[in-house]
Amino acid sequence: MTLSVTESDLRVELTPFEEVLGLQRSFTVPRGHVVAARAVSTSEAKSGRGLRAPGTYVPGRIALGTWRFRRGTQFWAVRRAEQVLVVDLRDERYDRLVLEVPDPDRVVADLVSGAGREHRATEPSKWM
Repeated sequence: MTLSVTESDLRVELTPFEEVLGLQRSFTVPRGHVVAARAVSTSEAKSGRGLRAPGTYVPGRIALGTWRFRRGTQFWAVRRAEQVLVVDLRDERYDRLVLEVPDPDRVVADLVSGAGREHRATEPSKWM
């Protein structure tokens, strides 16, 4: 997965393998629809009861796809990260994105500053 932050939008690029596992295609979110972004522990991001619909989940290894929580619909692309990037959205299919990126704090800073950068999560072969 590659996360691209530009002045106008946030692009989540999934590999073909990830698209199959997550039953989701790559997508773009306008920057104006980003309400908040923060780096949190994976366990904190998981709090609350959620149902996978659709997607892939192997405990301790991968969470990739759509989850429905009490607080709305979320897209997860997390492997074994201790910290994840959480992006709250409005007026989008997903209310929240939970993404594994190498440095979530740097992505948050990019979102706040409006800087354009690409953040590659992991190599596709390392997802399983």
